[in-house]
Amino acid sequence: MKFIVGIFSVLLFYSCNIFELKSLDVKEIEKNGIQVRWFYTSDISTVHNHVEIKDKNGWNQIMETDGNGYKIYDVLIINDSIIVQGYKDMTVYDIKTHYANTYIKFDSAVTLYNYMKKFRPAEAKYYKNTE
Repeated sequence: MKFIVGIFSVLLFYSCNIFELKSLDVKEIEKNGIQVRWFYTSDISTVHNHVEIKDKNGWNQIMETDGNGYKIYDVLIINDSIIVQGYKDMTVYDIKTHYANTYIKFDSAVTLYNYMKKFRPAEAKYYKNTE
């Protein structure tokens, strides 16, 4: 019984983010003098997507989402704007709409078929006519 309580305690502490979460699947782009990276973190109960911009002081978070099982589809830099593309079921917790002369926008127009085609191509055919 003590073993089960011990395991439960470890899981409870872990899910409360006492331990630092590791950045997974880090991607980076640079264009027009703007450097952006995006990644996700995962604990027992949730997956969070993060987007950060680099300035002279280091990396600064400009967006965080609860992926609801989905990762960020892509990040584009067009002129002075950062466009974060994601599936519509993502919950945006925090987004800075303007940072250091750069505009940040969330584009939720990615279809489930296109999302699956990129991340799970073997299963994408089942979603072709669902939206």
